[in-house]
Amino acid sequence: FEFIELLNIGENPVSLLGSSFTDGFKFDFNSASKTMIGVGERVLLVKDSAAFTMRYGEAAAAKVIGEFNDRTGLSNDGETITISGADGETIRSFTYNDKAPWPEEADGDGYSLELISPQSNPDHNEAANWKLSASIGGSPGNDGVIDEIDTDEDGWFDATEIFFGSSPTEAGSAPRFQLKSTVLDNGGVQFMFPAELGSQYVIQTSNDLKTWITLEKLILGSGNIVTESFSTSGESNFFRIKKQ
Repeated sequence: FEFIELLNIGENPVSLLGSSFTDGFKFDFNSASKTMIGVGERVLLVKDSAAFTMRYGEAAAAKVIGEFNDRTGLSNDGETITISGADGETIRSFTYNDKAPWPEEADGDGYSLELISPQSNPDHNEAANWKLSASIGGSPGNDGVIDEIDTDEDGWFDATEIFFGSSPTEAGSAPRFQLKSTVLDNGGVQFMFPAELGSQYVIQTSNDLKTWITLEKLILGSGNIVTESFSTSGESNFFRIKKQ
């Protein structure tokens, strides 16, 4: 689900034709589906378009202009990323990390790194200019500000509806229950699911699919996205979400 977002903070459209990412991951903008970036426009480069669309939906996928070249990707341990212009001169080069003072939760916990104030053209090398995304998975193609807003007043926060593929402006459209799971770098597992307003949920675990143990935590839904992480043993581990 790796992605990198580019934002034009200038006062004029910018052409990236002939430019390329040469350090970190690789991408030649000559192969991009779009090279002219409008004022204030955000575009995305991703590692795998199909996987990205499955997770973030069609609206975010519409902003993807290309996939990383040569099966390259972003390092979980930090690295230097460089984008160069058509003349070979460096446009931007910076090094991020996964250790303090950088936000450590971005390493394997599902959050993305976001600039705190991109419009100010900050020094990308300074950890103090970066923050964790407001939600698991980040907000590719958007400004990262997620408020608990329910535009259509159907009991589901807009962010929940967008993430799980329903419309935040149509009261008759509600997110279908689905469980998204991710294996973390530490060997644990992370679940995300939409929790209906006023409903209660428990998480159960089993080693044999016959005997289920209910974990003590009771989850009260508020139209939000619930995110829970668990460690796993060397044995088979199965989990399920049960609505009370």
